[in-house]
Order: sequence, then structure tokens, then C-alpha cells
Amino acid sequence: GATAFQVMLATSSAGFGAGNTYFDIVLRGQGPVIQQAMVQQPTFASVWLGNNEVLGYATAGGLMDLDPNTAGFSPFNKDAFALYYSAIWDSLKKVGTTKGITFTVPKVTNAPFFTTLKPYFTHEDNPAIPENVKVPVWGQELDGTSRKLKETEFVLLTASDSLKVGYGQDSLKALHNQFILDEAEIAIITDFTNSYNATITTVAQTNGIPVVDINTFLEKFLPENGGYELNGITLTTEFISGGLFGLDGVHPNVVGYGLLTNEIIPKINEKYGTNLPLVNVNELIGTAK
Repeated sequence: GATAFQVMLATSSAGFGAGNTYFDIVLRGQGPVIQQAMVQQPTFASVWLGNNEVLGYATAGGLMDLDPNTAGFSPFNKDAFALYYSAIWDSLKKVGTTKGITFTVPKVTNAPFFTTLKPYFTHEDNPAIPENVKVPVWGQELDGTSRKLKETEFVLLTASDSLKVGYGQDSLKALHNQFILDEAEIAIITDFTNSYNATITTVAQTNGIPVVDINTFLEKFLPENGGYELNGITLTTEFISGGLFGLDGVHPNVVGYGLLTNEIIPKINEKYGTNLPLVNVNELIGTAK
């Protein structure tokens, strides 16, 4: 869950926020992440940051404020991200890190956390609904008013329990705003993601570091693109049945990470003339992790 800001400055879970004590296990009281990395004087570093700067806002249904410099709710400040992300690579360069790899921030709403539940009910949800008919879910606005959701909006995986007890079926029992991403919030997520990725690409080019485009990777697995075939098995971004993501609907499972690794390794080999072997993903299929 760390952000670029926390990688540079946080020394404990108190600096992490929300009391995430796992951060203390990672840091072990030895200073910020970047300081501990610099002590190792690495010749090669991989840096994948920017996801959590927008993911916290998105998984909170747009009700998390990660930018104290602006009014209302929003992801982490774009300019601050650029400052800290650049500082991370500058710090590594100071100790002789001349090689590495970095990653873009994916379109987080492609993850099953956002796509599993639909903003409408169908015959499968309620036999009283005629087949091929979509009945919009009712959602609550910030001001407490209710409206029918649009098909382009998202109902989050965390809404499962509320939907089971009847929320979303009418205006009197509208689904709470924390379980919804409306069009305005989706536009904010897209805007901040694009900004983070522009920073990542610019800093990588400045430092001669290759970039792995995570969106290109994930789009291969989208159901509308037919998914990705592996040994006769079609992997998609669908929750559980897709075989790519873990049970939180956000992080890949071991197969997903194996396939991602095989996107990374060719980039490293091409850039640095190395001969790192690919992961044998066949050995990962069926692994419960």
C-alpha cells in the first residue's frame, strides 16, 4: 500500500497512515524504504509506484482524500507525486544505481474489484426481471439524494453484502456512495493516472530506464478482448473464474504475477544484454497463493 511519498519519508506505520502495522515489519526500524535501498548501493533497481496513489481513492468509492492541497476528495497530488518519484531515482543514482526498470500505473478499474458487480440487475439476479432486460441499480449521491446508475459507472466488490440484503433495488434503499464510482470520479481516476504515467515515462527516459506498460499487459486478459490462452486455458480479468487475480479483486494471483514477470524479463534482456530466463508459468497453474 505504499506511495512514493511514503517510500521517501515514512519511518513507521505512523507515517504510513491508517495504522498499517505491516509497514513496520517491512521497515524494521531501519529508516525509510529509499534509505534502506541506498545503503545496499544497488546496481539495478525496479520501481513500481503510483498505483496506490490512485487505488485508495478508487477502492473507497471516491470518498478518500489523498491530496490535502485541494478541496474535496481526490487521489494523491500530481505535482507531489512527480517530486517524490523523481527524487527516488535521483537518490538511487547518487549511490551508483545506473540500471533498472519501472512500470506504468494501470487502468485500475479494469480489475475485478470494479467490474464483477454491475450497475444494473438482470434475470440472473432476480427471476422477476425479464431476460435481456437491465434494471439500473439505485445509488446514493454525496448529498444524500438517490438516482439510477448509468451502465458506464461502477459498483465495487465491497457492495456485495449490501446488495444481498436489498440495497440498490429502489430509491428508498439506494446503495451507499462508498460502493460506487460515478462518471465524475472515473474521470478523476483517469486524469490522475494519465498524469502519473506521464511523470513515470519522462523520468524513465531521463534516466535511460525501460518502462513496462501495465495497461498493455492487462488488456490482453479483458473478456471483451477474448482473454489470453495458456495451455488451452483462457485467462481473463474476471473475478475468480478468470484465473488471473487473487481474491481481493485487485492483486494478481501467482499465475498473474508469473505472466507479468514474463513481460518484464524481455525488457531487461533487451535493454541490458542479459539472458534472464522466463518463468515456467505451467508450474504455477493450480498453485493456491
